[in-house]
Amino acid sequence: MERLSEGLAVVAAIPPRVVTTAAQTRYSDVVDMSKFQQVIVIGQARSAGTKQVKGLQVKLWNCDASGTAATTAFKIAAITHVAATAGQEPLVVVCVTSGDLRRAGYGPTLNAPYRYFKASITNSTNVRDSSSMVVLAGNARFGPASDWDNADVKAIETY
Repeated sequence: MERLSEGLAVVAAIPPRVVTTAAQTRYSDVVDMSKFQQVIVIGQARSAGTKQVKGLQVKLWNCDASGTAATTAFKIAAITHVAATAGQEPLVVVCVTSGDLRRAGYGPTLNAPYRYFKASITNSTNVRDSSSMVVLAGNARFGPASDWDNADVKAIETY
């Protein structure tokens, strides 16, 4: 039985950061879908002080290997105002398969069509919100997914 640490790889991330500009967009590293069959993108937001998170948007973009030429998002997921107490940390979760890139139809003009994508996260109009994202890939086409892990993993404990 394959361990979860071998079955999943961290292939992209946006580190946590307090955003000082309303509706600011940050981008992840480029994900190569030729190595994986499925990817899950998890975006998270947190509001500072007594504020509530007003919204968070995650978009997935077809692109080339360098991350350029990303003009149209093929998946968009968002949350709007979270009616809860301050300090809540809502998540946006988007699942992607390699077929999703092809069905989107936006990639034929790229140098490696339907292969690469990157994710973006956009905070709401709240200034001082913090946000982050992690992109996990699974069902590696060749070998354990952990072979493609680009995270700065210090240790994986297995018992």
